Formats: sequence, structure tokens, C-alpha cells
Amino acid sequence: MATRPNEWKQPAVVTLTLPSGNQVDVRPPDIMSLVLSDQYTEIPNGMLEQVSRQFSGNSADREITCHSGLRLPDVGEPVQQGSGASMVRGRVVSVRGEADFFVATVSLLMGSQFKYDPENAMTSAIRFGGNNQAVLVRDAEARWKPTAQEFPQMGRFTRLIVCSAVVEPKIVETVAYPEKELAYSSLSSEDRQFIFEWAMPTEEVRPAEKFSQEPSTNLPAAPDVQGIWPDTSG
Repeated sequence: MATRPNEWKQPAVVTLTLPSGNQVDVRPPDIMSLVLSDQYTEIPNGMLEQVSRQFSGNSADREITCHSGLRLPDVGEPVQQGSGASMVRGRVVSVRGEADFFVATVSLLMGSQFKYDPENAMTSAIRFGGNNQAVLVRDAEARWKPTAQEFPQMGRFTRLIVCSAVVEPKIVETVAYPEKELAYSSLSSEDRQFIFEWAMPTEEVRPAEKFSQEPSTNLPAAPDVQGIWPDTSG
């Protein structure tokens, strides 16, 4: 027997105490449904790319920190680690820093993951392009960083998420039922941000980390491991 509409299971509703001291009942919004709705234009391009990648089953980009490179990798060039069947392959999406210490965002093939061994620099070696080799010291899921063009959308996107997440009182632009509804403009910026950060999955929206240009003096030197890489010149 089909489930009755009034018995349809929904994600659990929880009560949040906001910075203002007020309380709201909230439920995690369905981001994919928002993407597929006519409200998708309110979603910044970076967020759409993240959700689209998850929807298509592709791996999220990785953000890797490396040191002791021969040069700064180029955007678009291939990146490899390991050899044979266990080789990890990808492509550089963006990079910042200097040759001796840099952070690169890398798009990997589905199911691939870099290996990092703090005790073994050889195991952690990564090859960029031809013979440019560096040592991996950190590997994490890439954090979404809004571009300057996307910042104007952030206010509208925050409003969309807040209105979708808050179950009671209903958050609206114009109040028609004062006993059940609250104007979005009545929420303080702190309350809006608090609800937004609660509602958004951490793997999709994360603040950009501060990037240090200063390399650590305790990092191991890059090993000579040219022999482990297959010849890809052909």
C-alpha cells in the first residue's frame, strides 16, 4: 500500500538557537532539487559545478600542497603518481605559489586518490607534465572559493538556502500571515549566515584557507625517483 501524503517521511526537523537568541525549526534543504528547479539561476557557478560533479558521479577536485618542484606546474598539464595499475592520473586545474612550495587544484579520474606518507618522501612524489617532480605534503578535497563575478550572487543564494531550510516560522519576502511568517529582512546578517552554514554540506561550501608563501624548513627533500615513472613521451 502506498504511503499516504501526510505520512510521507521527510528529513528530521531540528531547532536552532540563532546568534540573536531567537529559535527556528530547520530541515536540510535538497540542493539537487534547487539545482534542477527554475531557481538554479540564484546558485553561483562554482556551486553548480560542485553539485553537477556529484550528480554525474565524478570525483571532487583535490587540493594538494607540494614542495621541492623544479618549476611551478602549468594549468592543464597532466599530473601522475605511482606506476602501473596503481598509477593515479589527473590534470592541473589551478595553481598558486612558487616552485619550491605551491598549492594546486587537481581534477582526478573517478575513484583515484593520491598517496601521502609523511615518513616516505619517495612514496609521496608526484610528477607534473614531463620531468617536473615535487613532494606531496597535503591532500584534501578542494574547497569552493567564489570568484569576484560570483560574489553578487551570494546574497541571493544565501536567501534561497535560508528560505528553503527554515520550516518554522516560514521565511518570506512579504509577510501575509504574521502569526506564521517572518520577513527575510527581519533576520540579522549573523542569523542568516548561521542558518546558511548549518544548511550547507561542508564538502560543497568551505571558506578558502589562508595560503602561506613561506615553505616549511622541516620538509623532506624531493627524492630522485625518475625510474618509477613510465615513459609517456610517445
